[in-house]
Amino acid sequence: MEKFVEGINQICAALQPVTLAILILMLIVAGISTIVGGADSHGRLKETIKYILIGSAIAFGASVIGKQISSWFM
Repeated sequence: MEKFVEGINQICAALQPVTLAILILMLIVAGISTIVGGADSHGRLKETIKYILIGSAIAFGASVIGKQISSWFM
């Protein structure tokens, strides 16, 4: 069981930088689309940013919760 928990922790540690890179990329794309898109894109930006932040909170939160739960079994 201990090796399984270590494997989960390694996966969580490996996926956090990937998640951060995707988050930064999505924020850059949303910013560029706002600059290029004009007045209509400001309304879409609010919706897009909301979903980006909710998704990143779920991804990072799941990683933290997974590490916490796996530490209970060590």
